[in-house]
Amino acid sequence: MIKIEGAVKRYMSGKQGAVTALDGVDLVLPDRGMVFIVGKSGSGKSTLLNVLGLLDGLDGGEMYVDGKAVKEFTAREADAYRSGYVGFVFQEFNLLENDTVRRNIEYATDLIGEKQSAEKTEELLAKVGLEGLGERKAKALSGGQRQRVAIARAAVKEPKLLLCDEPTGALDSATGKDIFLLLKELSKRSLVVVVTHDEEAAEEYGDRVIGIKDGKICSDTGAEEAEQAPTRAYAQKGGHISARSALHLGAGYLRMRPVRLAITLLLCFISFVLMGFSDAVASYDKNEAARLSMTAHGTKYLRVHKDIYTGEQFGGVDHFIEGDFEILKEKVGASRIDPIYREGAFDGRICVMDYMANGDELLSLARALSGFIEIDEDFLADYNFSLMEGSCLPQGEYEIVIDEYLYDEYVRMGFKNADGECVTIRSSADLIGRQFVSLDDKTYTIVGILDTGFDFEYYEEIMEERWEQPEGHLGELNSYPSEFSADSDIYTSLQRVAFVADGYFDDYIRKPNMKDDDIEIKSVLIPYNAGKGTLDALTFYVEGGSAYFIVELPSGRVMYNFANAITEDLRLAEARFLERAHIARYISYLFLFFSVLLIFHYFSGTVVDKKKEVGVLRALGASKRDIFSVYLAGNLLLAAIMIGMAYIGTGICIFLLEYMLRNLYALIVRFIVFGLRQFLLIAAVAIVSVALGVAVPAWRVLRKRPVDMMRDE
Repeated sequence: MIKIEGAVKRYMSGKQGAVTALDGVDLVLPDRGMVFIVGKSGSGKSTLLNVLGLLDGLDGGEMYVDGKAVKEFTAREADAYRSGYVGFVFQEFNLLENDTVRRNIEYATDLIGEKQSAEKTEELLAKVGLEGLGERKAKALSGGQRQRVAIARAAVKEPKLLLCDEPTGALDSATGKDIFLLLKELSKRSLVVVVTHDEEAAEEYGDRVIGIKDGKICSDTGAEEAEQAPTRAYAQKGGHISARSALHLGAGYLRMRPVRLAITLLLCFISFVLMGFSDAVASYDKNEAARLSMTAHGTKYLRVHKDIYTGEQFGGVDHFIEGDFEILKEKVGASRIDPIYREGAFDGRICVMDYMANGDELLSLARALSGFIEIDEDFLADYNFSLMEGSCLPQGEYEIVIDEYLYDEYVRMGFKNADGECVTIRSSADLIGRQFVSLDDKTYTIVGILDTGFDFEYYEEIMEERWEQPEGHLGELNSYPSEFSADSDIYTSLQRVAFVADGYFDDYIRKPNMKDDDIEIKSVLIPYNAGKGTLDALTFYVEGGSAYFIVELPSGRVMYNFANAITEDLRLAEARFLERAHIARYISYLFLFFSVLLIFHYFSGTVVDKKKEVGVLRALGASKRDIFSVYLAGNLLLAAIMIGMAYIGTGICIFLLEYMLRNLYALIVRFIVFGLRQFLLIAAVAIVSVALGVAVPAWRVLRKRPVDMMRDE
């Protein structure tokens, strides 16, 4: 039973100032039956209906629901009252126009925590004369059909109180009669309260007619019977909008203004791409760029040298001693270290240039073999090298293996035997078995060719044209960066190293009483295993085309350095493109700020635009949390689309820029690292902007009473 005592309601009117809509109303309503409230416009009847449905509050007096004062209701209980205890049939229908008839009804059952089956929905639609119209959009229905949907939406909950505000005001007389008959049938199980101007209909269909004038009850045909109705303790359990319904509603909001949505998506896409790109450039890290580039370039090894600190600067190259190997293993994480020996038979004593048939006509980058490395099966496996067809590992003192770059020189230039005979080299079999004679008249036989993974395809044009190196090119930028890369790749590679049998140094070179520290080792070879330890924890510096890292030792500071095509390109890239990379950071901040404002503005608009529908959902019993879930579901869906588009677009832009730069300047290095950081940045900006764009305007909208939201005030 509903009981109202001394109800007072005032509101402000622009022209009239303060208006008293209800002035000390006392009213008791029974549990069932059909009650009409009649009166002229402005008499207060619609205000009374809104108070009964908790769409509006009282300024004075009190209302009781089954014995419990409404002022004692928590927000959750008030939502549960609207969702389960009360059903609304509005004069303007207040349907969700872009949804189907079935979905309009399902929203009501969601809010009482029940799942409505399709069969039950069809049965209900048949009862209200809408059989077969469940999948039709609400906006495609006639006025009478819309009103029937509104009644079905209210009746599906089987509410105790059904409130109808001018349910036939916009309908023809025949349809109006059908609506009253339908409401009369529902009043057998529930209390139906109808506000209307139609006094004849009230007399014909009403069990009780209440007249209201100037905010006061002026007549009541059934007050005595209502006073005798029993009261019950109020108890009502509410539900929530399901995740499926929230996502559907939220996605529907995105279709409201397609042009504005498209413009926003385009601007956000551009802004996010520029933000991600700027951040990627500003986040340039030499170490990461070198690792990424060496991995992409297929770097398999590093040829490391050693410098000592003379007090003010690093001086001349120093040779490696036994302790250096342990330092390198610890600092670099190398799985093995192989010294490149310069002592002995190959220290400039075999001039490979002398064995090139066209050596006088073509400029070869090969000169003399300058050192040797001992190899075995483990060496091949650890460096991921392989022997070319027909090759074998060296066994004795006078067997050697050369690398594929030197083999390629002989393919292009031909091989000239010691007796002057010129031989065309077409395959590895043509070179294997050929001999070198050293300056001290020792004869060495080529027993194999080592494939170290040199990138012939990348340097094909250079190797075909055999350029002339411009003077002073190492100290300045010019139009030959690809030549520098090739220069570094070739001269820091293994093309002037002979590969000899395992144990060669001890068996054939070591002199009696020679100490390890007396051995002149100018460089060592270490495997580069990307992601497996080598350089992973190492901070190094790129300068002058070399990369180096410094180790503090008790005896002083030692610098270990290496140079290859990557380090040379890093030097060029830094000098040309990255010396002002920090400026990109401020550019990314600018686009970040613009992105936040843009998204905030758009989503704020979607909240305000759907204020009336939010009011309808609140009238149906949706909580503020439900409304937030609806907004967030749709807006986060759009945010996810923007994040995906922006991430892919940023990646494409960076790829195209690097592709252009790598082709324009023939750079190998990938100096713009794009990955998880940029994805997280774009995602964070999008999600935070969406959350703020929803939370701030939604908080302002939800402070309003449901009745004001439905009026779009």
